[in-house]
Amino acid sequence: MGVNGIYGLASGLDIDSLVTQAMKGKQTQYDSIYKKEQKAEWMKDAYNTWYKKLIDFQNNTLYKYALSSGMDPKTASSSDTSVVTATAGGAAASLSHQVSVNSLASNAYLKSTGTVTRNTSDSTSIKLSDIIGMSNVKLTSSTASTSAKDTLTFTLNGQSVTLTGSQMDETAISFTVRDGTNVTNTDNSTQTKNYKTISYTYRDLAESTLNDLGNSISNSGTNISGQYDSVNDSFSIYNKAGGTSNLVDLTVDTVTNNLTGENVTSSSNDNTRKLLSALNLGVYNATSNTLGSAIDAGSSTSPTGFDDTPTDVGNVNTADSSTAIAGTNGSVTIDGKTYDKVTGTQVSVDGVTYNLVSANAVGKTATVTIGNDTDTVVKNVQQFVTDYNTLLTSLKNDAYTSPDSNYQPLTDAEKKTMTTDQITQWETKAKTGLLYKDPTLSDLIDSMRSAVNTKISGLSGSYTSLASLGVTVSADWNQDSSGMLTLDTSTLQKALASDPEAAYKVFDNPNYDKSDSSTYGVVKRLNTALSTAIGSGSLGSNASGLLEDAGTTDSSNYSDQSYWGDKITDLKKQLSDFQDAMNNYQDSLYSQFDAMETAISNLNSQYSFISSYSS
Repeated sequence: MGVNGIYGLASGLDIDSLVTQAMKGKQTQYDSIYKKEQKAEWMKDAYNTWYKKLIDFQNNTLYKYALSSGMDPKTASSSDTSVVTATAGGAAASLSHQVSVNSLASNAYLKSTGTVTRNTSDSTSIKLSDIIGMSNVKLTSSTASTSAKDTLTFTLNGQSVTLTGSQMDETAISFTVRDGTNVTNTDNSTQTKNYKTISYTYRDLAESTLNDLGNSISNSGTNISGQYDSVNDSFSIYNKAGGTSNLVDLTVDTVTNNLTGENVTSSSNDNTRKLLSALNLGVYNATSNTLGSAIDAGSSTSPTGFDDTPTDVGNVNTADSSTAIAGTNGSVTIDGKTYDKVTGTQVSVDGVTYNLVSANAVGKTATVTIGNDTDTVVKNVQQFVTDYNTLLTSLKNDAYTSPDSNYQPLTDAEKKTMTTDQITQWETKAKTGLLYKDPTLSDLIDSMRSAVNTKISGLSGSYTSLASLGVTVSADWNQDSSGMLTLDTSTLQKALASDPEAAYKVFDNPNYDKSDSSTYGVVKRLNTALSTAIGSGSLGSNASGLLEDAGTTDSSNYSDQSYWGDKITDLKKQLSDFQDAMNNYQDSLYSQFDAMETAISNLNSQYSFISSYSS
């Protein structure tokens, strides 16, 4: 159908078919550009897949083989595991150590000396209102759309109180906890004390319980935890870390409320002190295994037990309160040297971490023996061989597989004649060989072979290469096995028996010379090769490697100024321009046929007119 209606009425010709036939040449040209654009997208995706795959191999696989914990691991055994156990890092020396536990660290710890006191007649209630003496508590919710019309009634200190709206949101209880540590603001690097203010409004007290109080303390963001033991009706507050620098520094806040004239005769400070007194908290002494007397927090006019909160509570220069509770440091003697600032159950010395098992260990001595874990080295070298071969196989599949020119990207018209499975199979074949003989991948394969097949300069002794450890490169030039690694475990075990650090030196060579790449260990050589292939620089100016080819994203982001991104952009513009040209050409054809139809129609009219006179 043309631009002006149905054609062929005058000429008797199938105009639409004629136009379609005339457009076939143009459509073929369009399809050619389309297939180039589709292939460009595939190319960007293929390069980007390798960009991500190589980075992942660097960050999550290769780096492990340069660690002493993997290539020079140690075992640690204890003569008495009831005293101490231990783990050893790769830097630990293969020695025996004498360990004597003098004392264990303890935590700052407050615990109820008996049960929690209720200041109302309900002796089993766990509501905070009952703990501080608020009775007959009733919260009435208004039917209005705002809580400003809610009403709270209760009795406190013998006075009946009615609070409405914002009055209920005045502070009823408030205290601050500091744990003795400092925190750093990541935005400006300033430090403040690690503290948190915990408060409850009168509205909160209508429903809040001792469990809520424990959760508020535990979730404060400090190292301090709180817990209510419902079985024993007991409350505890403790610092999760031990040592003298880790505190439970609880202070009572002074908050001014606006409840004058509402029969509220006690301040939030009074309420808080009544709560703390009711918890009957005593200080636990780990050295004597005793619990001190219950702390009487007093009142706002006569405070005891817990200091009032200082004005600038978070300032690092503000002193800890006089009522702060501190833990104690532990002490352990290792090989004749005493370490008396142990804050937990672990202490690390010379690459060995000692785990102090229990209080029963105090006064006892055990021998910790550090040895070489050759079985783990063999397992890790075998895993390296597997990881290397897996990467190499994938590289060779892409770089050495030639494409089949019979399979090209499909147009939408071609896809309409095929099933979904047929399309998938076709495109799989069409994408095969996209990176055939790619120089970046080919160079990487060569560099990897060199990295694992060359001696490490600067190493002395018999073990200076992977081959000397039993890891050899296949001499078979068959494409499948070419360059692949194999491990002779017996050769590796003999090498480790002779020199336990042999694998670590070859893989990492910690004494390499930065200016001499021949001294690099195998891992650093491979890492260098991978970095070269991955590329560096800035897209659009001086990028290299796969970064230059495809950028950091797949074809969904083709405006990244990578080579294939620019290629896709150019081809998409060609497609758009050519589509416009095709539309104009088609309109031109229809216009010509329109003129022809008009001329034939006029001739037919003239013929009919003349014929009418001659008949």
